[in-house]
Amino acid sequence: MAVYYDYFFEGNFMSDFDEAAHGEMLNRFIAIANEYKNEGADPQLVSSALMAASCVYTSYVAAGNEGVLLEPGIERVVTMYRQHLVRAQELRRAELEAKKAGEA
Repeated sequence: MAVYYDYFFEGNFMSDFDEAAHGEMLNRFIAIANEYKNEGADPQLVSSALMAASCVYTSYVAAGNEGVLLEPGIERVVTMYRQHLVRAQELRRAELEAKKAGEA
């Protein structure tokens, strides 16, 4: 938990994470989301549920079962989500550019 604490409160975005474990977990969550989609669930509903679950779990990690996030904590989490989204889009852009270059 200490690494996660640093991640939330010291601004060390992904600096001390085990990248392999992180990637494995990410892929498992995506696989579960795809199962719901393949069973006919609306992808927007799946995305919303994943985001809501992440918010609940993130609040638990940051504040525990007995606490809540105050505005500064919420802002830190919002910043973290933004960093994840920016990074995901950078990776996707690079993937698409590499694919396009391979077709040329």
